[in-house]
Amino acid sequence: MAQQRITVESALNTLLARFQAMSPGIVGAAIVNSDGFIVAAQLPHHIDELRIAGIGAAMVAIGEQISEELQHGILERTFIDSKHGYIVATSLGPELALLAIAQREVKPGLIFLYISRLTVEIQKVLW
Repeated sequence: MAQQRITVESALNTLLARFQAMSPGIVGAAIVNSDGFIVAAQLPHHIDELRIAGIGAAMVAIGEQISEELQHGILERTFIDSKHGYIVATSLGPELALLAIAQREVKPGLIFLYISRLTVEIQKVLW
């Protein structure tokens, strides 16, 4: 069991590293669980993984609450547009979410494309 977990974690970290390397303007990514813990991450050194995991889990939970309250169906993603770039949280199922951090120069449509491709690869590893 421990060996399988290490293999899955390693595979996810490899996917995140490749995602970052092959997606211009993506500066970091993490997979977090609903309890606010990191499953896998490729984040800039100045970012605290524990904090980003908790914030990411909260971001998804709030997005789900808003979507449900407004009767807009199941949450697909939460998108934050800030002065220096974008943060996107995408649901990977009931317990996991993908967070991506992108520079301002990247078009949001490209971010969504990169994320959708990565999501397919993550699903293959997890299920």
